Amino acid sequence: MNQVGVVAKRTRSNNAHNQGIAILHAFTASQIGSVFESWSQEAKVAGIQLPYCARKEESKTELLKNMQVAILRTAISLISVIPKSLRRKGKATIRFERVGNTAIGKWQGVKSADDIDLRLTFEIMLSGEVRGTAAELLKELFLKKLFSGEFNYINLERKPESDNDTLILTWSEPTLAKRIARVEELMIQ
Repeated sequence: MNQVGVVAKRTRSNNAHNQGIAILHAFTASQIGSVFESWSQEAKVAGIQLPYCARKEESKTELLKNMQVAILRTAISLISVIPKSLRRKGKATIRFERVGNTAIGKWQGVKSADDIDLRLTFEIMLSGEVRGTAAELLKELFLKKLFSGEFNYINLERKPESDNDTLILTWSEPTLAKRIARVEELMIQ
């Protein structure tokens, strides 16, 4: 089974769910709002009808919630496939490179680690909530915002040498003090 299949399978496990609870929130409400606003603006320019536009305002709230869950699940899926040798060390680094309209990543320091397609992982985590052209636009915005550093995960720290074409994320064994400090750091942004 390739890494993407493993990501999708493990994310649905109870262990991954518990990790999701452990990392609290993947990002702040303002960060998800920023992704949503960019998505709305770019869709308007491109003449794309977003799913919530044809429905009630509650649908917009539900769509925002589903986006937040998809982004959180993407982080959980990455954490759930950290190779055991790196997990035992308490620190792991994954490097993503933009390749066409996706981003391919590999855990550093392990020879046998499979490639991870970040765009496909996010698509799987969207669970069909957004489809068609609107989904393609959202997936591109997800990568753009993540690579630019506009939003960050709590347990996956973006390294300063990251740029719009290369994203380097480091995971460290979480402690309560680290989680609280990271949440506070993200709240300030």
